[in-house]
Amino acid sequence: MYQTKTCKAIVSLGVASVIGVSLLGSSLPVQAKLTGIEPGVVPKVGGKGGPGGRSPGGSRVPDCLGENHLYSLSPRDGVTVAMYPTFLVHVPPTKARQGRFSLKNKSNQIVYKADFALKSNAINSVSLPVDASPALIMGKRYEWTFSVVCSAESPDQNPSFNGWITKTELAPSLASQIAQAPFAQRLILYINAGLWYDALLTAAELRRTRPDDSIVGTTWSDLLKAVGLKEVAGAPLF
Repeated sequence: MYQTKTCKAIVSLGVASVIGVSLLGSSLPVQAKLTGIEPGVVPKVGGKGGPGGRSPGGSRVPDCLGENHLYSLSPRDGVTVAMYPTFLVHVPPTKARQGRFSLKNKSNQIVYKADFALKSNAINSVSLPVDASPALIMGKRYEWTFSVVCSAESPDQNPSFNGWITKTELAPSLASQIAQAPFAQRLILYINAGLWYDALLTAAELRRTRPDDSIVGTTWSDLLKAVGLKEVAGAPLF
């Protein structure tokens, strides 16, 4: 199984519904400009917490990605407030039609595994289902793996991205701040709190529900470019 490189960039994001804040139902305006999401303003934190980066691309054995890369929007090692988080990985053009996702606990036991229809040249999302996966346990660290099934017979040769996620909770004061903040400032609060998983999903859900909204599209694009993911900023999201 291919290993991946950690991208030195920025920290983590958050799903508002987990803390009782519905972004889509909020009366707070979506701002056209992501105030504070600019180079030199966003806190730069290499290693833990930041976006996952990309897989090496290419290999010593033929695979269905050629020299292309998998880009993980989700962190290589981060935290989330979600009990059932969502993971986002960009898959380049490929003839492969199947993806595979697995989640392991610290004892290397698989707690969730699923195959799914892969979307080529797009950002693929995989969510832990409430009815088929145990909730993440507070303070526990899990390893996740997203694979492109090039060969069902040789799974160890399939290109993949793996990362780690730990369940945490928001301090009451931060939860209150997020509940009252405009959209752009919520993202800043999530990022400063090291919650890339959650804030990214919040922005992604808004983009899915308002695909023709130019302000939402600009917000999404600016956010990904700010964290070093401009290569996938214009990709469709599934």
